[in-house]
This record gives sequence, C-alpha cells and structure tokens, in this order.
Amino acid sequence: MQTNKGGQTKPSGLNHIFLTCKRALLFAALFSFGINVLTLASPLYSLQVFDRVLSSGSMETLLMLSIIVLILFLFLGALQAIRSFVFMQIGAWMDKKLSPAFLIASIRISALQKTLSGSQALRDLGTVKQFITGQPLQQLFDAPWAIIFILVLFLIHPIIGGIVCLFALILFGMAIINEWQTKKPHDEANDAYVKNMKDVEMMTRNADVIESMGMVTSIVTLWDAVNLNAVNKHIEANRKATIIASITKTIRMTIQMVTMAVSTYLVLANKMTPGGIIAASILSGKALAPFDAAIATWKSVLGARKAYRRLKTVEEKAPDRDEAMTLPEPDGKLTAEKLFYAIQGSPKPILKAIDFELQAGEAMGLIGPSAAGKTTLAKCIVGVWKPSSGIVRLDDADIYTWNREQVGQYVGFLPQEIELFHGTVKDNIARMNPAADPQTVIDAAKIAGCHQMILKLPQGYDTQIGVSGSKLSAGQRQRIGLARAFYGTPKLIVLDEPNAHMDQVGEAALLKALDHAKNHAITVIVISHRPSILAKIDKVLVLNDGQLQQFGPRDEVLATVMPKAIQKHGGAS
Repeated sequence: MQTNKGGQTKPSGLNHIFLTCKRALLFAALFSFGINVLTLASPLYSLQVFDRVLSSGSMETLLMLSIIVLILFLFLGALQAIRSFVFMQIGAWMDKKLSPAFLIASIRISALQKTLSGSQALRDLGTVKQFITGQPLQQLFDAPWAIIFILVLFLIHPIIGGIVCLFALILFGMAIINEWQTKKPHDEANDAYVKNMKDVEMMTRNADVIESMGMVTSIVTLWDAVNLNAVNKHIEANRKATIIASITKTIRMTIQMVTMAVSTYLVLANKMTPGGIIAASILSGKALAPFDAAIATWKSVLGARKAYRRLKTVEEKAPDRDEAMTLPEPDGKLTAEKLFYAIQGSPKPILKAIDFELQAGEAMGLIGPSAAGKTTLAKCIVGVWKPSSGIVRLDDADIYTWNREQVGQYVGFLPQEIELFHGTVKDNIARMNPAADPQTVIDAAKIAGCHQMILKLPQGYDTQIGVSGSKLSAGQRQRIGLARAFYGTPKLIVLDEPNAHMDQVGEAALLKALDHAKNHAITVIVISHRPSILAKIDKVLVLNDGQLQQFGPRDEVLATVMPKAIQKHGGAS
C-alpha cells in the first residue's frame, strides 16, 4: 500500500489494476457459467437420441433435437469467443496501463543501483499477460463449474456420480503432489535462469574486455557451471512433473474404463437407460477435465505467480517521487543544505553534511580523490538520487521533487559513462524529443563544438548511431553527450569528467562551451582535475571521504589543494 498526500492509503499499481479488472473478470465468470451450462447440450442430446429417438423411431423428434442442439452449439461458440476476447482485452489493457509504469520503475531502480536486468520487469509483465490471455486462466475459470457436470452425473445415477467424485479427489491429490514435488526445483530453476540472463547481458556489455584479454574460456566455463545447475534443476522439476503426469494419464484412462463398465452394468441391471452410458462417458470427461488440466498447466501457473511476485518487488523497490507542482523557470541558483547520502542497508554514508551555495551563472569545480563521493554528489545535484537527509535546491525548490518533465529542460547532465540511445544523432542531442526544433539541435551542437564533426558523418545529423552509440568513437559519444547537456535552455549543467575521452580539439570545444555557459548565466559544475578546465571555473569544492574539505573561490582553494592534486593525479591528467 502507498500513502497519498492526504494521509490516506491507496492500492499499489498492480493491486489497483486487478481491482479495476474485477468487473471484466466477473463478466468472464458469467460467460464461463453459460459455456459450461451449454456444454451439457452434447451429453443430453446423446441421452435423448438413445432413449427417445431409437425407441420411438421418430424422425421429427431427431430433427427438432438436432436443430435445438445446433442453435445451442452456436451460442456456445459465441460465448467462448467473447470470453477469449474479454481476456485478450484485459491483457492488452493491463499492458497499456502497466508497461510504462514498470519501465519507469526499472529506470529509477537502475538509476539508484546499476543493474543489467532492467528489461526483466517487462518480461515478467509479458508472462502475466500471456497467462491471462492464454488457456490456463480459462481452464481455471472453468474448474468451479465442474460441479454442474457432477450434479448431472448424480441425476443419471448416484453410483456414477460417486465414482467421478472419488476420481476427482484422486486427481486433485495428484495436483497437490505435483505442486509439492515440483515447486522448489521450478523456483530454483527460474531464479537461476533470471540470474544467467543477467550474466549474459553483462558479458555482452563487456565483450571488448573479454575478447581483448582472452577471458572467453574462463567466463564461459564459470557461466556454464551455473547454467548446468539451472538445467539440472529444470530437468529435476520436469522429471517429477512427467512422472506425475504419466500417473495422472493412467488414472484418466482408468476413469473412462470404470465409468463405461459401471454404466453398462447398470443398464444390464435395468437401473439406467442405455443413453446414460454415452451421457455418463461425456460428462465424466467434462467433469474431470479441469482437474487434469490443472496439472498440465501448473508450470504456467507457477511461472505467472513467480513473475507477479517479482513485479511486486520491483513496485516496492522503485523510489516514489512525490513530485511537486509545476514551478516558474529557474535562474540557476544552487544550494546544498546538510546533504547526507547512504546506500540503503549500508552503515557508512557516502556523503556527509555537504553545504555549499552557487549563484546563477557561477561555475564550480568538484575535485577530490577516487571514491570521495564526487559522482554521488553530482547525481544528487541533478535530482537522480534522493538524499538520505538534507536537500538540494534549485532556486530554493527541492530539485528531487520538482516535476521531472519540467525541470529536465533546465538541467543538463553529462555522466562519466556516456549512454546514447538507439536512433539518430539529432534524436540523441534533442533528448529523444520527436518534435525537436532542428535549429535548436544545431545550436546545441555548435555550443559543444561538434557541428562540423557531425556533418562529416555518413548522413550528418540523421546518422543512425547504433545501439548505445556503437557506431561512434568514445570521443564522438562524449561530444554528442555534451551537446545533449546544452540542448534547449539549461540553467544548471553538471559535467562528470567531460574530457575523459576527448582529444585536443574536443577539449578546446569543451572550454568554449564553458565560456558560453558563463556568458549566458548557466550554472555549471565540473568534475575534473585538469588545470585547463579549472581555469574556467569560479569556485572549487574539495571532497574527501564524502566530506566537504574545502569550498571557496578558485584561486584560494587551488593555492593549497592543487599542487597535491597534480602530484596525486600525475600532473594535469
């Protein structure tokens, strides 16, 4: 459950969606009732043909019975189609409502903790949707109505009804045994499969490292051992399920034989009419089908249940952004007040009581040794991470709770690891906005000094960059990422090691971009130790072990810090 601003509880996304689907599911249950009632037409037709038509020889009775049953079959087919359409619409509606929400949740979870399984939530949602739109759920809806067929069997003869009830209990017991024997290996196999897919995604992302340093054999050997364990668990679960299914099939064949034998005996003993033999045979199959199907579809049920639980976990883990109302365009004043940040479950905070203030248009250099917390502070400043305590303000408003769609147009961020999106150069500079003004895109590229570089690409701004910008060099990706940061009307720009992959031309373009920011009163924070970059900034903040060591005007801070920094980082590297 979640709590809204009024202090009232409200259902979480999944619960709310299923509650909303309640009415449609009730209609599906009503259709299931009609389908199962109309299914009685076939055994009743057989009963009437054997007991009335054959004894009377009346062709008129046969014709009328056939017409009536044909009409009932048409209604049966229509109801089955409508019920299938209802389930398909429920699945499509759930996908439409939940897919964007779980994509957002996956993005936010990945922003908090680097994960390579961001697509798992959407795969799990697909599993749940497939369960709803497929046969397993329809069979579950049909299961309760098996009692109708059993009651009719009791009307034909109590002994037949009793036999079917006995075998129904046996099949139900087999379903329980199937769950008991296969649940643990199925769960372990599914967990191992999910982990293996994460490992594969990690390997493909690091293919260059694996190939260049001859790690293929070692990596594959380690993965194969884990995968073999998953395969063995899967085989164990399937072996047990196969044995149970074989026993169940034998029981089903025995049921048909026993039902036919007992029915024949009752007819010979004049305790039942001959038509009852065919009717009992058909109805026993209909009555026991849900129990038999429950075993055959148990794997789908287990998979859907496991996927649903993972979705609930994603929903619970996703950070809840209680976004504020739309605010006026900021000037760029930036303030950090008593900023603490700690990873959940970790006793040691990464950032400790960070305080600083920048006026609109000021540029700050953020320096410090490795693991000092510089990137963490950068992500708190742009509103990606929520501080454990304290606050980051942009023009006195909490940047984390500021409406992301609005504040995003005033914030530019160039992270250490440049991630571009599948699309064109234009798309990436324009932050994937399909309605972007081409001139605004060109202006951003010129600010970043990459306009000429882009024009030399095969299709210029319309060049497809490939997955994650794979068709571009690291330097080209970084310069396009810089243009993306300057796109539009940013008031705050944070650059994390912006020249890590740049050559001299790229670094010269970066320096001009910083001049542009100064001339247009854009507040800039740069994480860098290079003197050429620090020469363009106004203030310096020194972090060490998550604590603010020094903060003040550039020349004052660098006079005491920079010589040590230069020695520590090998000069201006």
